[in-house]
Amino acid sequence: MLSPFRGCDAVAAGLLSRRQLQGPGWRRLFHDVYASASVEVDYDLRCRAAALLLPPGGALSHRTAAFVHYADVLPLGCSTVEITVPQRVRPRPQEHLRIVRADLPASDLVVRRGLPVTSAVRTAFDLARSGSLVDGVVAVDALLSNRSLRLPTLASYVAERAGQRGLVQARRVVELAAPGVESPMESRLRLVLVLGGLPVPTVQHEVFSGIHFVARVDLAYVEQRLALEYDGDVHRSRAVFRQDVARLNELRMCGWTVLRFTADDVLRRPSHLLEQVRRLLA
Repeated sequence: MLSPFRGCDAVAAGLLSRRQLQGPGWRRLFHDVYASASVEVDYDLRCRAAALLLPPGGALSHRTAAFVHYADVLPLGCSTVEITVPQRVRPRPQEHLRIVRADLPASDLVVRRGLPVTSAVRTAFDLARSGSLVDGVVAVDALLSNRSLRLPTLASYVAERAGQRGLVQARRVVELAAPGVESPMESRLRLVLVLGGLPVPTVQHEVFSGIHFVARVDLAYVEQRLALEYDGDVHRSRAVFRQDVARLNELRMCGWTVLRFTADDVLRRPSHLLEQVRRLLA
């Protein structure tokens, strides 16, 4: 039994006793949901365990659904699975489980990776209207980036949901979201600029020298030939550092100015970041 299973089913089938389930060979993931103690408990396993608790009409939702749709939105070390169940259902609160009660139409329910989840557009809508504006845009950008979702599809979906909670923020998220962003931190860098009053930069702009491709930059103010790059931890390796130096030189030879930012700049010193970009644009 490498996959999660309901304890009551195993006992009813005569495979295990209640005493055996309480022994060291099995790990309890949720109420009456177990897995072998030899199996690593990762987020995928928690999703499959939580799916066993879903009533008819329920689904994995919000950030969990985005994860199933292969969108990078989960906080580091996250262990909480988010589910949506019908309004009439009153499931028991449990550790590592966040429950939302809402009636989902059949068109909002799909199966991905063998799991019942909200559709990509419903997932984007839920994330756009819950939490902060920035987190909503980051989540929608991630769903757009892996092509689970198209922005016009989300815009139409939001337009058809008059009167629903969080609609004003969802509309704003649609305005700010951008296809092509390659990481959550790139989304956050872009939002620092736009929400700080600067012009909207071009996403993933390709720079050419004549007909020869030079580089693709994260964000660009093309007329000013100003490139903005987010450098994550991967850029600290020796091989990537060498590539970055060669790429930076090529961009400078083409007349481009390049500003490189880290997580500290984006999350802790956004005003300083804005001032640097504003001065160069001026």
